[in-house]
Amino acid sequence: MARKDEAADLLMKGNCPSEIARLMGITFASVEQYLYTKIGEGSLRRSDILFSINAELRAAIENVIQTTGKQDSYSVFQGVKRQGLRPSYKDLELYIRLRDARISLGDMYESICQIETTLHEMIKQNLIDTYGGGEGKGGWWREGIRPEIRSECSKRWQEDAEPAAEAFCYTTLIHLRKILSDRWEIFSTVLPPLIAKNKKRFLSGLDRLNTIRNYVMHPVKGMPITEEDFAFVRAFDRAIRKEKWSRR
Repeated sequence: MARKDEAADLLMKGNCPSEIARLMGITFASVEQYLYTKIGEGSLRRSDILFSINAELRAAIENVIQTTGKQDSYSVFQGVKRQGLRPSYKDLELYIRLRDARISLGDMYESICQIETTLHEMIKQNLIDTYGGGEGKGGWWREGIRPEIRSECSKRWQEDAEPAAEAFCYTTLIHLRKILSDRWEIFSTVLPPLIAKNKKRFLSGLDRLNTIRNYVMHPVKGMPITEEDFAFVRAFDRAIRKEKWSRR
């Protein structure tokens, strides 16, 4: 395994950069270089580094920034130490560089897009596997999707000045949620096991994801995005990845 891949693997297992440096026996700067290389390749996001920092430390940093108004690393480091913590200065410094909401929101946007794309692709494929590829009577489009969803999507497709390839491209997260619920007997056999065993929790998660999506896609509304929201979207993204679905 290449060193950059080893660093990324350790990060995704829950190790912060300073711990990775210790485990690999290299400098903190080398760890940063490896991780940013993986970000450039598209296999890591900057928020993955952000959330590898201990939650207690992240909360302490935010508390210092909010109560003192200071954001330079030295002042925040001293403030965190006064709270009884003894963090790695390098980890703290890196967190402050990455905490900007524009970075995290950008990563959240990518995660939500990935989730929607995965659901869209896997739902269609499994409906085709079940009902066949035709869009007429007896095919996946008519047999797998309730009429009102087909009607809404077809209407948007026909009204679009630059239409997508098919009406199914106009499904929303809520549409996809309804399809999953309507055809649970199909999808419960192919969804990742941890998801398939709890239908109610999964569908509730899709409702929450849709709410967060609306906040992210309409930032001018000024709706609050919490750290719990970030953590939820990142976890949902990982849980729903295509490679975790079963084959029919």
